[in-house]
Amino acid sequence: SRPITPPWELTPQLSTFVGLAISEAQIDGGKIKFFNTDPELIEQFEKLGTELFGIEFQTGTQKEVPYVSVTSRTLTQYLESCFDVFPGPTDDDGIGSTLLQADKESRHAFLQAVFDAEGHVTEHGIIELTQKDGDIITLLSYLLAGSGIPSRRKTVQKQATNGRNISREYHTLYISSARHLERFESTVGFSVEEKARRLSESVPRDSNP
Repeated sequence: SRPITPPWELTPQLSTFVGLAISEAQIDGGKIKFFNTDPELIEQFEKLGTELFGIEFQTGTQKEVPYVSVTSRTLTQYLESCFDVFPGPTDDDGIGSTLLQADKESRHAFLQAVFDAEGHVTEHGIIELTQKDGDIITLLSYLLAGSGIPSRRKTVQKQATNGRNISREYHTLYISSARHLERFESTVGFSVEEKARRLSESVPRDSNP
């Protein structure tokens, strides 16, 4: 892969790209493959990657799930060096110190990207997000708290979805109560239309899990 010209300043656009990447991307060596069933998020990830790094993506489908991919060891090394939320050869348990020190717009852009990709609003009006990486949940909790949005977390054992009948530990983050949902909607929100609609319908209610 050809070298890229990485951005030197953390912007909301870069934060969005990183948020999507750590949510739904597989990073193996120098290859990044981003999976999602929402075509708008696929398009957003590809567009941001092209604008930020000048790289071209390939598209495909794996097990009926669409993806875009790019092979660039320079890109993965850049992301690992700037954002220690990615598993690296020497540090695989970071919580994204760069993001914690970012400006408000960049922090909110990162949060929105992660919740767009992996969050949902339950029928009881609670925002839930489940991750197998507890450090990402910790990072999200810190960023939410910095924006005045309390959250709770719970660890559970669940069967993996890869058909291998293996039980794994997953971490779930919850945002509940009308006041906290309203705060999330006004400061972070969803860009995915269906999720934004469900959140808007849930704000007037005060539900607790």
